[in-house]
Amino acid sequence: MREYTVVFEKSATGWCAYYPDLPGLASCGPTLEETRRLTKEGLHAHLEAMIKDGDTIPAAGHIGATMLFDVPEPVQGDTSLAMRAA
Repeated sequence: MREYTVVFEKSATGWCAYYPDLPGLASCGPTLEETRRLTKEGLHAHLEAMIKDGDTIPAAGHIGATMLFDVPEPVQGDTSLAMRAA
């Protein structure tokens, strides 16, 4: 069993997703739930096609993580990128 990282991104019309280790495989849908479903179906179809064509299935090389950061609010009227000290 292999574990591939999938990246979900908000788009102007819903959501899109792609696998960094599987170029050419992407899915888009109107909701995150629909995009997840399409992404899972797409992964299975993509890998089946690769096997049928005799292509080598790439190893998973990316790891995803969600990290939380305390981002300070900008000072009113300050247009610099410097962050305000908390």
